[in-house]
This record gives sequence, C-alpha cells and structure tokens, in this order.
Amino acid sequence: MTWITENRKRVMLNFITILMLVLPIYTLLALALTNRDILVANNEKIRLEEAILENQEAMIASELNSVYSDLLYLKYQYVENYSFNNPEKAIADWLIFSNQQNIYETIRFVDMNGQERISVENNNGKPISLSGNKLENIKENQHFKS
Repeated sequence: MTWITENRKRVMLNFITILMLVLPIYTLLALALTNRDILVANNEKIRLEEAILENQEAMIASELNSVYSDLLYLKYQYVENYSFNNPEKAIADWLIFSNQQNIYETIRFVDMNGQERISVENNNGKPISLSGNKLENIKENQHFKS
C-alpha cells in the first residue's frame, strides 16, 4: 500500500511539474496567436481604410475637376463671348447653367475692385439674376481678400 501511495504521489508530483511547465507555454502560445490574429485584423482594417480614402480622394478630385470645368465655362461665357458693358447674354446663359447644374447657391462675376457685375442665385432651383443695387461690393469679404 505504501508503494501505491508513494507511486501516486510521484505521479501527482510529475503531473503538477509537467502542468507547471506546459501551462505557461500554452498561455504564451495562446497570447501570441491572439496577438497575431489582432495584428492581421488591424492590418485588414488599415487596408480597407486606405481603400476607402483612395476612393474618397478620387471622388473629391472628380468633383473638383467638375467645378474647375464649370468655372472655365462661366469665365469663357463672360470674358470671351460678351462685352463687360453688356452682360445680358452671359446672364441668360448663367441662368440656364444654374438651372441645369443646380449645385451652386450663387454664381458671381466680381471685378478686381470687389464689385459684383453678375450675380445669379439658385433660389431653390429657380435661378434668378440680381441687378442694380442688389449687386454687392464684396471687397471686404474674407474669401475675396485671399
């Protein structure tokens, strides 16, 4: 009986010793695998975020190109085609343009002194042209000073 008890103690001691060696190794391995999975997931999130940012950058660039193209058109309509003293045709074209584009709140031609020469307002999708004393001098506005 003593032999069985001693043998049992030895087996239990060996089991505890092995458990004490294996458990930390297993824990470290589990932590390493968990950290690897977290890194992989974070890298995937980063790749997705980069793809989203690239897509948004392309969309913004496209919008800016569209606005730039619109500005060139409006400049051409006023400066190249019509007299500064007789802007009625440009106003008519800008009203049509504003109605078709329907994205600009106000389209203005402002001279070097800050005086509006043409101002077309969207007016909730029904563009109108401002004239006379409704045309403003925006020389003091922050966006004009730049």
